[in-house]
Amino acid sequence: MLQDILRQNRQSVLDRWFDRVIDTYHPDSKKHFSSRVNRFANPVGSQIREGIEAILDGLLDGLDARSESMAKHLDVIVRIRAVQDFSASQAVGYLFFLKEVVRDLAGKQPGSSIRSQELWNFDSRVDALALYSFDIYSQCREKLFDIRVYEVKSQVRKILEVIERKSAKEEVESDRTDDNADSVT
Repeated sequence: MLQDILRQNRQSVLDRWFDRVIDTYHPDSKKHFSSRVNRFANPVGSQIREGIEAILDGLLDGLDARSESMAKHLDVIVRIRAVQDFSASQAVGYLFFLKEVVRDLAGKQPGSSIRSQELWNFDSRVDALALYSFDIYSQCREKLFDIRVYEVKSQVRKILEVIERKSAKEEVESDRTDDNADSVT
């Protein structure tokens, strides 16, 4: 049964899945994120590792994609990837790597005791996680866009204030010059 095989090979699945996720980063970042120093020296790598571990455990425990636990961990990983230079498909594509890792593991099982229906069910659950992750990604990008618009509006407002002050100052100076010219004549 697939669940039993995944539980028996849990650490191997996690390590291989984590490596696949980290492979999506620039080589310099990849080296740093894959180190296991501690969560303070490597918060991104640590968050990703903890997140995929909780997601795999949730899948093994039969949790729904929108359950509080799953949503929390999907949210953390997607937020990390949403603020980085990833497209939407790249940001949530890390979930599909799990399907590859599981299929590779399933193919190596003696006697191939895993039924195609079990793999199909597992794939469907991962697909549900990916779809929900797209929703999370969209919300994150929307929030980032709102923040950028606010920042641009603030900058424009500051520029307009400087222009207004400068214009008012020039007007006052012009009035002084006019007053001085009038008083001389």
